[in-house]
Order: sequence, then structure tokens, then C-alpha cells
Amino acid sequence: MVIDPISDMITRVRNASRVGKPQVVVSFSNLNLNLANVLKKAGFIKSVSKNSRFSRQYICLDIAYNDKGKAVLSEIYRVSKPSRRIYRKASEIHTVRQGKGLFIISTPKGLLTDKEARKEKVGGEVLCKLW
Repeated sequence: MVIDPISDMITRVRNASRVGKPQVVVSFSNLNLNLANVLKKAGFIKSVSKNSRFSRQYICLDIAYNDKGKAVLSEIYRVSKPSRRIYRKASEIHTVRQGKGLFIISTPKGLLTDKEARKEKVGGEVLCKLW
């Protein structure tokens, strides 16, 4: 049993991209699916597919690699944890690595990147940071 499914997904994606695996499977939840779709929209994941097998649902993620075979995703880690939640106002959200990275923020308008959250002028819980 996984205590924190978001951290589990982030760890699986990080490990798969470091080792060079083409695909990773994570457990299904609506939050994991939305997080995967944000990663796909940002270009860190090639494709997202929801599958079910033996009455268990899971998500298959294809990791994006550049022409040289290096993963597009260099680093990803969880910012807000179950033991310590991190919230930011729209005015407090800054850029990551001079705009080369991004925060994924859970807002009342859904999961948004830091750029989208600043544009929509909404804050929320900072889920993860990646570049």
C-alpha cells in the first residue's frame, strides 16, 4: 500500500528517465492522471494512456527523450509533502531555473504550471518542481 501516490509516481518517472526506460507504469488516480497530462503538455512525457488489467487500473507513461537519447526530464521532486504542505499565492510564485523548469500547482482551477497560475492569478499547493 502506497501512502503518498503522487510521490510514488514522481519517483517512478524520475528513476525510469535516469535509467533510460522507454515506459513506466504508475497506479491510477484522477490526480495522477491530471499530473501526467500536465507533464505531457509540458513536453516531459510523450504519451499517457489509462489501462486496466485484472480489475486494477493503471497509467502507462512514455518518457520523452531528445535526439541524443538523453531524457528531457532532468530532475523532478516533490515540494509539498503530506507532513508539510506548501502553499503559494499567485504573487509569490517565481520561475524555476530562469524559466527552463516549472512548478506544478494544485489550484481551484485544476493542476496548472507556474506560468499558467501566474497568468490566471491563482495560487495553491505546490506539488512538484521539475526541469
